[in-house]
Amino acid sequence: MVAFRCYIFHPMELTSCQSAAMDLLNGADNVFLTGQAGTGKSFLIDRFRRETKLRYPVLASTGAAAVIVGGRTFHSYFGLGILEGGPAATINKAIRNSKVRKRLNAADGIILDEVSMIPGVALSTAEAIARFVRDRNDVPWGGLRIIAVGDFFQLPPITRDRTAERDWAFKGQTWAQSRFRPSILDTVMRTSDPDFLEVLNRVRIGQCDELVTDFLNSRDIAPPESLDLTRLFPFRETTELHNLERLQNLEGKEVSFPTIYTGPDNFVTMLRNSAPIPQALRIKPDALVMLRHNDPKGPLGQRLHRTRAPDHHLAAAHRAAGWLYRRARAAKF
Repeated sequence: MVAFRCYIFHPMELTSCQSAAMDLLNGADNVFLTGQAGTGKSFLIDRFRRETKLRYPVLASTGAAAVIVGGRTFHSYFGLGILEGGPAATINKAIRNSKVRKRLNAADGIILDEVSMIPGVALSTAEAIARFVRDRNDVPWGGLRIIAVGDFFQLPPITRDRTAERDWAFKGQTWAQSRFRPSILDTVMRTSDPDFLEVLNRVRIGQCDELVTDFLNSRDIAPPESLDLTRLFPFRETTELHNLERLQNLEGKEVSFPTIYTGPDNFVTMLRNSAPIPQALRIKPDALVMLRHNDPKGPLGQRLHRTRAPDHHLAAAHRAAGWLYRRARAAKF
């Protein structure tokens, strides 16, 4: 794998490695565009899509990532669902789907964003579907060009079992058969702080030594508990625990609204396991509530409400529940 050394010029110009990567993107080979965060992967893909006259839908591994890149999920595009019944059953079902056939035959290529999060079994299943649908079993992906984008040092493939071995896409036969031409971006454009860059590079390769620890600890400043600040946690369970602790500190009667799911059982199960939604919404007067939704027809919307009184918070919660229900029914998974 060859890395293209970058040199920074005018902000509106491409760096040397970005120019080399753009030459590959404008070619005909399958490409693996990689590099650490902030090196311009998304910037290059956006520019390529604006300049090309060919049809390159953007697919992402998760719904949230799909919203960010203005695309759709990898699983929904190829008709994978949750791979219920295994790869063979998934392939048989997908190739009979008229929408999947239409999409795959209309596209000139596919851009797979955050490819590191796509398990190897999902990648191989999608590749087999493409060959069947496009009726070209002699070439990988049925002749569909693939541009894979991501960094295998950042985000691992999705798995429900945290103890299981990761099913990395690059370890599978499909990755080898795709014959990706690698393009590595190695100059961070978001910051020029050498100390910060050094720490980022060490964390990226798992080298969490004393230099990294000292640097991060020097930025560890505990915020006042009295302030309503946004807090980030690594796991959903930790987030819910913090929210419940803050809720218990509020006065007033607690009201609980159970979460309602509708739809096919397999999709409901997938939603229960993946969506950051508790089994019940628990609120009190003066509770801070943020409503967020993924809108496939627009940007990520945010609404922030603070309930003030029992009557008010009950009415607001009912309106929120109705609004979320309507949005859920309109959403496409």
